[in-house]
Amino acid sequence: MPFTVWCNEDTPQIWAHIIRQMAGLPDGQKIIGGFDLLSSIMSAEGMKRFRAYLKDHPVMTEHQKRRAIAAFRDKYALDDEVEEELDMPGWTEDVVDEMSKTYDEDVATIAAMPGVRVLMP
Repeated sequence: MPFTVWCNEDTPQIWAHIIRQMAGLPDGQKIIGGFDLLSSIMSAEGMKRFRAYLKDHPVMTEHQKRRAIAAFRDKYALDDEVEEELDMPGWTEDVVDEMSKTYDEDVATIAAMPGVRVLMP
């Protein structure tokens, strides 16, 4: 049975894509609420500017939209919403780096499995 997965930390960036994929809608299909989660990690000013950018550029591919989302997120992200505080006894920066590397390797392994589709930003 084929199935679709994504990394939870990517959800705000790809929420509209997730909804479209799960509903079987084409990439360009307009939906309501596609940027709701993005607005939870970005400043109000950033969302205002992002929506203005979309209005000024009404014809974009999904790839172009994701690049725009990434650019606005990088500039207007709310640090408290995108930075995970890892304050665990014994967790050094090296331990966190190794865990992150292992996580990335696990995602790559899952993506290579037959019948698995990984949605990414």
